[in-house]
Amino acid sequence: MGNRQRLSAQRRRRRIGNVTAVAGASRALLRPERPYDVSAGVACEYRGMETQGASAHPDSVHPERKVLAACNLCEAICGLELTIEERPDGPKVTSIRGNESDPLSRGHICPKGVALADVYEDPDRLKRPVKRVPTGSTTGAARSPDAWVEISWDEALDLAADGIAKAINEHGRDALGFYLGNPNAHSLGAQTHGVTMLKTFRTRNKFSASSVDQIPHQFVAW
Repeated sequence: MGNRQRLSAQRRRRRIGNVTAVAGASRALLRPERPYDVSAGVACEYRGMETQGASAHPDSVHPERKVLAACNLCEAICGLELTIEERPDGPKVTSIRGNESDPLSRGHICPKGVALADVYEDPDRLKRPVKRVPTGSTTGAARSPDAWVEISWDEALDLAADGIAKAINEHGRDALGFYLGNPNAHSLGAQTHGVTMLKTFRTRNKFSASSVDQIPHQFVAW
């Protein structure tokens, strides 16, 4: 068999494998006994699938349980197995592993999935909108840093709308630029209304994860 025939055979096998994986995933998600529930938060739980009951690890004084979930940091949606300890101050994720029964990821996860608990528990993680407020105080020639205060979502959306309108009215529609990234794949509002809203601005400054990361790589490799 020549190199060209061998390459064609490999490509056919790869395509067949991809189709089989997608078909298996579709069957798993469409089974009535395994409904897939996309819930808000860090992960999406496979409701109805068996999880281990609460148990105590030999080195732990707190009962723990296993939860099957999915990472939502990119479009791959890799399956996860979380170990959660029930502590007096609330549940705590103590381990994140790949879910080997996931029909697509098959137990493989990247460092982002492993670090989900660190992201969730980061003390600097923003949970509400914040606004920068000048303190106005100075010490000699140095000026004290501005303060960040929490505000309501209504106030935050009003500030954003006023700022966009001001920029367009004073400098034209191309003064506005927008960027689209992975979170849009996990937002129902972005999928149903995002593109229509962005088209109304009629700006030529449009950026995405592809234009910032992927396409430059392709140009360099050309």
